[in-house]
Amino acid sequence: MKLFTPLFLILVINTLTLRAANAFPLELNFSPIILVNSGLFSVDITLNNLQSSGVGSLGAFDMEIFFNTSSSAHGHDVLALQNVTFSHYLGDPAHSAFTGWSVTNNATGSDVLSMFNVSLLPISDLLSLPDNFSLATLTFSKLSDGFDNLFFGMTDLSTADGQSIQTPIRGTARVVPEPDILLLIMLGIFALSGYRRKFK
Repeated sequence: MKLFTPLFLILVINTLTLRAANAFPLELNFSPIILVNSGLFSVDITLNNLQSSGVGSLGAFDMEIFFNTSSSAHGHDVLALQNVTFSHYLGDPAHSAFTGWSVTNNATGSDVLSMFNVSLLPISDLLSLPDNFSLATLTFSKLSDGFDNLFFGMTDLSTADGQSIQTPIRGTARVVPEPDILLLIMLGIFALSGYRRKFK
């Protein structure tokens, strides 16, 4: 019994420690659902929980983002990428970061954005990055009506000292045509009113 108690306590402490370490996983996300009609619109690529996940720093990233993923269903492209603007958290692209991007088309008809950013900032600066921040802003134009999904493909991230970061949880984004906004609002109101009636 004397041996069992310390072993039990060690097991409990280890379990709680592991849970605490995984309570805030590193995440890559897009901005929320995008409601567009025509013209230009922007999507932010954000990194969340850099500090609270225990990673602590970011020195470089190389990633793919897929769009026009529904082109084969529509028979035409919904979006056109106009520009990629890298944030200054990893350094000013003009003199303290090495950046680049390009767009290709894959075998399924989707477009693939490949982009990278290698920081030239001192390690001390990269260790003091905030918990949540934007990596880049993508500017699209709407080519035609229809829905589209944006999602991450290959993602390579590394810390300030060049250590590889485990692939983070990756979100997706949904591009919704603006004429459907009213329908979404009406469905939301209808669902809410039904919920209230049920519990009256």
